[in-house]
Formats: sequence, structure tokens, C-alpha cells
Amino acid sequence: MDPKPEEFARPGQLLARGVCRHLLTHDFVSIEEFTPERGRRVDV
Repeated sequence: MDPKPEEFARPGQLLARGVCRHLLTHDFVSIEEFTPERGRRVDV
């Protein structure tokens, strides 16, 4: 039986996934991670 992705996800990843799911229930679309330019990172 294959393990669930949640078993390997870090707490921050699980939180980001939950926030994205919550925003989706309010008709917002989000991305979990985006790199706008070199050396910068944006999370939920």
C-alpha cells in the first residue's frame, strides 16, 4: 500500500495545503509556492 503524501509532508506544507483548501471554499484560487525572481520566495 502506498503511503499518503501527508505522511511525508512537513508541518508548514500541511498548513499551506489547508489554507489553500480553505481559500478555495471562498472561491479564491491560490498557489502554494512561487518564485518571483532569483533569491526570492513567496509562500501562501
